[in-house]
Amino acid sequence: MEKDYKAVGEHFKKYCEAEYHTIDLLNEKMLKCYPEFVDTGVSFFGKKIEDQYNRFDCRLIFTKPNGKKVIIVRGELEYGADQMRHDEAWRNWDYEFPVNYWYCVSLLSRKKYDENFQFFLRVSPSFKSAYVIDTRNNFVSKNQDKEYDMLHDSTNEQFDTNKGRIPLSWETVRKNQMEFDHNRSTGKDVVKIKNDGNICMMENEYWNEIIAFFAYKFFPEKLKALIKKQKRT
Repeated sequence: MEKDYKAVGEHFKKYCEAEYHTIDLLNEKMLKCYPEFVDTGVSFFGKKIEDQYNRFDCRLIFTKPNGKKVIIVRGELEYGADQMRHDEAWRNWDYEFPVNYWYCVSLLSRKKYDENFQFFLRVSPSFKSAYVIDTRNNFVSKNQDKEYDMLHDSTNEQFDTNKGRIPLSWETVRKNQMEFDHNRSTGKDVVKIKNDGNICMMENEYWNEIIAFFAYKFFPEKLKALIKKQKRT
C-alpha cells in the first residue's frame, strides 16, 4: 500500500510528544535505577522533530570517553493509545495488562522488524505499564499468529497504512517472557534472570525491569565489563 504521507504527518503530530516523553522517561528511570549505566556513557536518543520520517524512533547509545557515539541498538516506539476497542472500559490499559479483555499484544505490521529493528517498545497512555520485544533473529515472523486489521484502533481511523497489526497471543507471550528474580514489594533492584525470553511485560511502573531487559539483551560484554568497573569505583 502506498504510504499516505499526509496521514503519517497528522499521526506524528498527534503522538510525537508522547514518544519524546518515552525517551525522557527511559533516561530518567535508567539514572534512578542504574546510575552506573549513565555514568559509563549509556543513554537513549530519539529522532529529531524535523526528521519524522527517520526509520528509527529510538537508539540506545554508548558515548565513549573520547566523545565518539556507538549505537548499541535501534528500535521502534509506540504510544499505546489503544489496543483493541472491543470494550470501551478496557480499550486502554493503565497499571496492568487487561489479559481477560485482550487476546494478544501486537506490533505494527508495516515495519520490517526482521530486517531493520532490534526492538519494539509500546507504552500505556499512563506510562505506568509497557512491553518491549527483542525482535532480532526473526523473532516476530517466527512467532506471529497471523496478521489482522484493527479497524477500531482510534490512532488509525484515518491512517490506512497503519491498521495492519501483528498479534502475539498470550500463550506466545508467556512462553517467551523474561522473568526477573527480585522482590517487587521491597523495590529492590533486578538481581537475577529467572527465565530468559524475548519479551518483557512491565506493569505498575517497574521500569527497572525494562532497563534491566535492555542491558541483559543488548549490552555487549565489553560494555558490561566497563559498567562493573564503574560501579566498583
